[in-house]
Amino acid sequence: MKLPSQRLPLNKYQAPSQAFPYTQDHVCCRQPMAHQSSNPGSSMNDKVLVIIGTAERAKAQAGAMYAVNALKHKWLAEVKLYFFGPAEQLLLDDEDLQVLLHDYQELKGEPVACRFLAERDGQADGLKELGVAVEYVGPLISGLIRDGYVPMVW
Repeated sequence: MKLPSQRLPLNKYQAPSQAFPYTQDHVCCRQPMAHQSSNPGSSMNDKVLVIIGTAERAKAQAGAMYAVNALKHKWLAEVKLYFFGPAEQLLLDDEDLQVLLHDYQELKGEPVACRFLAERDGQADGLKELGVAVEYVGPLISGLIRDGYVPMVW
């Protein structure tokens, strides 16, 4: 009788050298190992635009947690955090999301929310009280994408 292998199976997108890309420090904030490109001439994009647009609490918190940890652990050089649509009301209502917002502000500065939607829905003043910049985000998001930021939408 053959015993099951102790190795975790690879998914179809992982090379064997990528099977275990994390250290075992902390379940929530595992540190990736240093990236080793198989193509020495290639460069990896190191700027991300995290856009939280969902009203789903767990998804919004996951996006905010990623933004905080990407900055805290220097996974990427630049991390922008934008709140959009239903996430703006969620941010006003959810204390845990507000804690993540505060953590982001401690590391990076001001997150941004959509001015048009915030004013339409009567949320602008509350967002400003949380320290969120309320701006017309269409041109800002487009400019960040042109500048090489990869949008990550939650």
